[in-house]
Amino acid sequence: MPIPLNIYKKIVVFPTHGHKQPECKWIFTNNVHEIKRHPDNRKASIIIFKNGMELPLHDVSYYVAKSQYEKSLIFINGTGDLLSI
Repeated sequence: MPIPLNIYKKIVVFPTHGHKQPECKWIFTNNVHEIKRHPDNRKASIIIFKNGMELPLHDVSYYVAKSQYEKSLIFINGTGDLLSI
């Protein structure tokens, strides 16, 4: 579940795993350029950041990573109800 850190500045993070799992990484949505399928592992994905760095997620599928990212965009694009709270 994405977490809006600052709804007015549209700063949102999303987890790669359950928040209690030690392998969980929190990704700042605004820094993501693209999420791609891993070329060698269909159960993996790669997050490409705006600065060109890549984060391979060997145990996070493209579908899960993309879904988390898209959910976080709801807050950034203003289509979520949190902006009206």
